[in-house]
Amino acid sequence: QVSFTPGTNSRGNSATNVRLVQTLKPSPKPSPSPSPSAQPPVQPGGQIVSVIDNVCTDGQYGFIHNPTGTNYYFHFNNVEPGTDAGSLSQGQQVSFTPGTNSRGNSATNVRLHRPTVAGKAWCVIL
Repeated sequence: QVSFTPGTNSRGNSATNVRLVQTLKPSPKPSPSPSPSAQPPVQPGGQIVSVIDNVCTDGQYGFIHNPTGTNYYFHFNNVEPGTDAGSLSQGQQVSFTPGTNSRGNSATNVRLHRPTVAGKAWCVIL
């Protein structure tokens, strides 16, 4: 905190007789720790399960958003064989390998996520 005498000069408002009254120490802010539920599920091999945020089929790329708030860019070249990149759409759950490139967070080995139980895939009949 400082004290001063307010005034004006040819340039506008001014302060004279400025002196330090008290040095305030900022209170330490606790570092936010993500809640366990905010952590994305990690699959064997280090893959993360998250949801597609949006897809640009013209540019052949998209973005994946996970519960920690991190967005990952992916290009259709990084979609695993057997997954039709053109059929990927917003809201679909995918698994991918997280990484970085020159522009930031990126996703490779992107594929539709199919939950497993004890090594067996779920089968949904509609």
